[in-house]
Amino acid sequence: MATKIKYFFVGVTTIFFLLFTGCEVFVIKGKKVILEENPLEYTQNTPLGVVSLFVNELNNNNVLAATELMAKQNRTLYSAAEKYEISAEVSRLKRFISGKEITNSSVDFIDDDLCNVTLEFDYIQKTVFKVIKIGAIYFIADYDKI
Repeated sequence: MATKIKYFFVGVTTIFFLLFTGCEVFVIKGKKVILEENPLEYTQNTPLGVVSLFVNELNNNNVLAATELMAKQNRTLYSAAEKYEISAEVSRLKRFISGKEITNSSVDFIDDDLCNVTLEFDYIQKTVFKVIKIGAIYFIADYDKI
């Protein structure tokens, strides 16, 4: 009889223990969902990369370096005097996008060497960059605020 009471007491104590500390005794492992964003590539080897590099230079107040990433529509590079002339227009774009986060981006290839990159800033403002390939690297030929 004493053993039955002993087993009953042990059973009730175990159930009581499991009810109040069940979270600590049993660990249920599930799948961890992690949303990974592709980091922006700051290089001239891809259309999105050259636009990201351009926007990064503008956010760092480096307008002259941003003009180095631009080329003419006829696939020739700007001279130093022409870069100086377009720096005022690029400064206006800098004021338009400065301090804003890129919330969406898309690349639309028109040709092998020509594409449009659309960037959305703070879910509100969009800018389309016309990107051309000269040699092995990409340059920004034109941009337009939508």
